[in-house]
Amino acid sequence: MMKSFDKEISELLESELNTHVNECASCKARFDKLTKVFAFMETAVWQAPADIEKRVMTKLNSVRQKRDFLMPYVIFNFIVFTTIVVYWLDNLLSINIFTFAKDLLNEIVVAYNTSVTIIATYRSFFNTYFVRPTVNIAIIAGIIYGLLSIASFLQKMRRRCVS
Repeated sequence: MMKSFDKEISELLESELNTHVNECASCKARFDKLTKVFAFMETAVWQAPADIEKRVMTKLNSVRQKRDFLMPYVIFNFIVFTTIVVYWLDNLLSINIFTFAKDLLNEIVVAYNTSVTIIATYRSFFNTYFVRPTVNIAIIAGIIYGLLSIASFLQKMRRRCVS
């Protein structure tokens, strides 16, 4: 029926539809209702409310601000969780996932003429058991999360002041 109203139906199917509608009372009632609805929609004058654009844009901005506010936390928490799991698997299975990263870090430290104590600290950090790296990552994550919260709060306050 909808293809018939949209004029996207072949002549053969149109004649089969008409034959069926003439024979079936239920389909005829439905077809008549749809005919009246489409006739009304074509003749009616539709006008959107005057403030529709303002209301829609306000809702869009509200959703965008919520998404923008939460996205850094979601991404950061995903990265921290993934890193903790990878460290745990690396220490549990001893597959040395971070050998390249550790070597690169050691080269950067040497390149910047960092003391041997700092190099040993990073080596022991990567080579210790699961609990020590997890605690260190949790502390760093807490500090970064706190800094991101402060930055996000300040950005939100700036937006309020600007608007």
